Amino acid sequence: MTDFNKQQFYELLQAPRYYCPVYQRRYVWEQSNVQLLFEDLLKLKDKSRYQCFLGPIVLEHSDTKGIHKEGKHIIDGQQRFTTLILIILAAINEISKQADKETAKSELANSQLLVVTPYLSGQIKFLPSIYDRIELNKVIDLLDLDINRYEVKPGEEESEKTDTAIQDRFEDIRKLLENELSIFEPKNSEGKIQWLQDFIQLITKKVIFAVIQLGPDLDPQEVFDRLNFAGKPLTIEELFRNYTLQKLQTDDPKILEKCYEDYWLNFEKGFSEKDKDLRKYLYPLAQTIKHDATKESALTILKEKTDSFFENNQQNEAEAIKTFANSITEFSKYKEIFLCLTKQTQRSIDDAMNDLSKETQYFQEFFSLLRDLQELKLEPATFAYVFQVIHRGLTKTDEWKEVEKTLRNLESFIVRRRIVRRERSGLSNVLKPLIEKSNNKTTPHWQDLQNSLLTVSTSAFPDDEEFTKYIKGESKDSEVGLKKNIQRYALWQYELSIQQLRVDPIKRINMPWEKKRLTVDHVRPQSPSKRNDWPGWNQKFEQKWLNKWANLVPMTSKENSTKRNLNFEESLAKFTDKDGVIKTQWDSALKIYTDNKDAGWGPDQVKARAEELSDWAVDRWKYNQ
Repeated sequence: MTDFNKQQFYELLQAPRYYCPVYQRRYVWEQSNVQLLFEDLLKLKDKSRYQCFLGPIVLEHSDTKGIHKEGKHIIDGQQRFTTLILIILAAINEISKQADKETAKSELANSQLLVVTPYLSGQIKFLPSIYDRIELNKVIDLLDLDINRYEVKPGEEESEKTDTAIQDRFEDIRKLLENELSIFEPKNSEGKIQWLQDFIQLITKKVIFAVIQLGPDLDPQEVFDRLNFAGKPLTIEELFRNYTLQKLQTDDPKILEKCYEDYWLNFEKGFSEKDKDLRKYLYPLAQTIKHDATKESALTILKEKTDSFFENNQQNEAEAIKTFANSITEFSKYKEIFLCLTKQTQRSIDDAMNDLSKETQYFQEFFSLLRDLQELKLEPATFAYVFQVIHRGLTKTDEWKEVEKTLRNLESFIVRRRIVRRERSGLSNVLKPLIEKSNNKTTPHWQDLQNSLLTVSTSAFPDDEEFTKYIKGESKDSEVGLKKNIQRYALWQYELSIQQLRVDPIKRINMPWEKKRLTVDHVRPQSPSKRNDWPGWNQKFEQKWLNKWANLVPMTSKENSTKRNLNFEESLAKFTDKDGVIKTQWDSALKIYTDNKDAGWGPDQVKARAEELSDWAVDRWKYNQ
């Protein structure tokens, strides 16, 4: 059962403390949410409304035997509750600027925001999630009003996932207050202080909540999930997190917080909140469990897998924590591989290959392969299959050659399809059956991949003839040239071959991440300053060859700016020093200007380069039998 009553915000603040359960989302309100609430509160100021009703707040008494004594968990209403605290803190911050710190401290004490019990005296009464605590600590530091900071574990303040919305919304509120105070003369500090004090009083006394107190017969996690269907929908990662914590079947906050902070947060570490990495990881993870998983069924599959870990009810705290840890370890199995494929950093490759010795040829060859896949930016449809194949290569070194052949063939398949501008459709049809076979491996991976390519008609491997015709401009649809999703990769791989780095893995491991600095430019510019300076480039030839690979060249941003829309001879002069030496960052660009310094860049030179590139590309991205 539940108890229901109406309370002022001031009355709510009489409770000793409020806690955010571990299954709650972080503070996620946007500027528009804060703006609307702030405008509602201002209506209290101009007396256009007597009270401001902020809807229900759902509470649960904390377990007095646990670490959260004499307080309440906020099951629903955290976003509104936190925002009101931020508004009051921002107003007190303005009072500190207009008066002095003692006046601000007095207002802070009157607000009832701080804990008064001896062992936590001076802390804000609301204890939010760990990352919100870190962000609120930054606000507390800014206020400099002797508010005690929240305790956090060593290293957590430097975590890359600490960036929540709290600091941004605090800054938004500060600007809103400044705008309201602008009605006063600059030197009228007394008027500003009185306005701020009245505003705080109105918030605490005239903001009303419908307080719902959960009884012991209701599961607070289930209530939270159901309530949030009516608000901003919970994401798959939030629902998955909540479900795994629910499987602990405990009300003891010590166990919940240990599992959340020691295992779940470690699982989240490395995933970018901004890029929604964890969300992107969970779908292919579900596919590795059940190959025909869809985005709609992924959560159900992950829940079923979680259930399999908790089939036997835990008899004690230690067993419950161990089972939870084992489940997180299993779900983390492909995490470093995912980060390796999606983050263009050497560290992500090193993390994925953590258990391998860097001194072995195996490591060097594997590093080169992973770096190529990373730079190719694989389609998400390939992730589940690639996860499994790479994981096998990392854990079973005796199968390395098979793994290398499989992944190189997949690379060739994807590159050829992109170059001939085949649509991405069909990748799922090719790879989904292979995921299931990978779990019960009976034939070599590369053989399974070859068989699938031969049997799925929509995803045929572009043969040498089709591939060559496209690069050489002999196919009907080749005039559009290389798509952007393959331009940089194709130019970069050719650059590696010119520098002979493909046959020197040691040199490549120590090579800077230069591809990030590579820009794609046209040898014959798209909009030349003088069209007559380009003999042979008539309208028909330009339409056919302008955007083809043969007319594309790698440049640094500085070189690109230097070259601009100049003709070939003028560009050559810009790249030639006073001693007559041609210098460019990229060897493939240097080759174009050196080989054609006398002849220029006309139709014959373009076609000759297309011939050279097609021969190289056919050999580079071949299918290894």
